[in-house]
Amino acid sequence: RLLRDLRPDRILHLAAQTHVPTAIADPAGTLEVNLIGTTHLIQAIREHAPAARLLFVSSADVYGRVRPEELPLREDRAPAPLNPYSVSKAAGEMMCRQAHAAHGLDVVIARPFNHVGPGQRAEFAVSGFARSIAGILLGLRAPELPVGNLDVTRDFSHVLDVCEGYLALLERGRSGETYNLCSGRETRL
Repeated sequence: RLLRDLRPDRILHLAAQTHVPTAIADPAGTLEVNLIGTTHLIQAIREHAPAARLLFVSSADVYGRVRPEELPLREDRAPAPLNPYSVSKAAGEMMCRQAHAAHGLDVVIARPFNHVGPGQRAEFAVSGFARSIAGILLGLRAPELPVGNLDVTRDFSHVLDVCEGYLALLERGRSGETYNLCSGRETRL
C-alpha cells in the first residue's frame, strides 16, 4: 500500500535481520525476512513504482572467508557465503539482479563492510565493548571485558559515512552494479 500511495522515485532497502548468531539460530526466519521480504518488495516496486531506483543493502559478509593475499576485495569476486545471514543477502542480491535483467528494475547493490556508531545494539562487538568499558568506568560492573577471538581484522567505517555512501549510490550508482562500501583499512578487533 505504501508504494502504491507514495510512488517513490528512490527506495533504500535496509529492512533485514542482520545479527549473524540470530541467523544461525533461526535460518528460516532470516531467509523469510531477508530474501522473501526483498522478493515481496521487488514485486511491489514492479507493480506500483516501476520507475523507482532500489538500493539493496547487502553485506560484505557475502564474500565469506578471505585470505590476506586476496585483499583488497573487489566487487567482481564471487560470493561464498558461510552462514544463513550471508546466504540470505547473497540470495537477495540474486533476486535484485534477476529483476534488473528480466524486468528492467533500476537496482543498485551496496555491500557495506562493518560500520559502527551511536545506537548500535550491544550484541555487535564494538558497541558491546564500548558499553562494557563505560560500565567499568562508571563503576557499574567488574573491570573485566569479555571478548571472543581478537585475532581477526575488520574494515570499519562510521555509520554516517556509510549513510553518505548510500545516498551517493542512490543518486549516482550505475543500475545493475554492485559497490563495496568500506574504509579500505583493516583493523584488528
